[in-house]
Amino acid sequence: MSGNQEKGAVHFDSVVKKFGDVVALKGLTLDIVPGELVTLLGPSGCGKTTTLRLIAGLEAVSQGTISIGGEDVTHLTATYRNVSMVFQSYALFPHMSVMENVAYGLKVASIPEKEARGKAQEGLAMVGLEGFGDRLPSELSGGQQQRVAVARAVVLEPEVLLLDEPLSNLDAKLRRHVREQIRKIQQDLNLTAVYVTHDQEEAMAVSDRIIVMKNAEIAQMGTPSELYNEPNSEFIADFIGDANLVNCDIGVIKSGIASIEVGGQKLKVPTTQTAPFNASLVIRPQNATLASPGKKTGIKGNVTYAAFLGNQIQYTVDTTIGEMFVVDNTMDKTFPVGSDIHLLLNEKKLALVPR
Repeated sequence: MSGNQEKGAVHFDSVVKKFGDVVALKGLTLDIVPGELVTLLGPSGCGKTTTLRLIAGLEAVSQGTISIGGEDVTHLTATYRNVSMVFQSYALFPHMSVMENVAYGLKVASIPEKEARGKAQEGLAMVGLEGFGDRLPSELSGGQQQRVAVARAVVLEPEVLLLDEPLSNLDAKLRRHVREQIRKIQQDLNLTAVYVTHDQEEAMAVSDRIIVMKNAEIAQMGTPSELYNEPNSEFIADFIGDANLVNCDIGVIKSGIASIEVGGQKLKVPTTQTAPFNASLVIRPQNATLASPGKKTGIKGNVTYAAFLGNQIQYTVDTTIGEMFVVDNTMDKTFPVGSDIHLLLNEKKLALVPR
């Protein structure tokens, strides 16, 4: 493969990172392909930020190798890596104008002032901030400051764009708007991007692929759809979106379909396993439906909580298989607290994971 074809590719080969006796990464092997936005997702202390800092050259590996664009950068410092980082804190220079902030890295790279200014103007236009160049960062909103930080990173034309919790300082509505802009810029420029967040919804909204980390290693990786619909463990099922986990008994597995029984109900659920195993049934809140007793046979239950949220009703239901969280997006019928119900499960939308 030529260097041009590999531009933006990131490869980790058995990378270990230790801080004293603490192992922050356990032999991580990972490939990120050019033009892909990959999100590192997981709880605090799982190793996602350490992985990002290793790509940036802000930390040194303890074992293993890292390459960017086909070049071994394991022992190169941040200065000699063609990457740019967008920080959670924006890290703008308060005494410089917006234009000077965006052009700063270009001037450090000895780009002539006129060319640097032109590139900075293009960068501001890219993030929708034309005409803001003469303002100080303090005269901008938090969302605008973050977009300046993105423009400053992108104008350097890095092989890899790194984003460390870039939206965590913004309110929910602004987060959605800025993440859409970041995703559009990444796709328009065909940039390789590595994004770190602890927010599952954010990860699912921006990513080509998500790498979920736990205890300093990869728990599962895949597209947002794969992780949501085909979790490989109780941890993934519970971490990516809401899930009800119920112990179940597997009878037989034939042609990728498991015959199970749960709460007196016999169901057929897709599985990649070939032999019966100790399993938990993953029931997403929207894949269970409440029905009045007698109309259809289902799992018996009683509504203990109901909340109307405009576009949906959320229920907590005490059932024979335990407490269940159910989301009704149709709202064809409401069930007040105290209602006796039957819980109906959508077999095609259920999943099985090892218990």
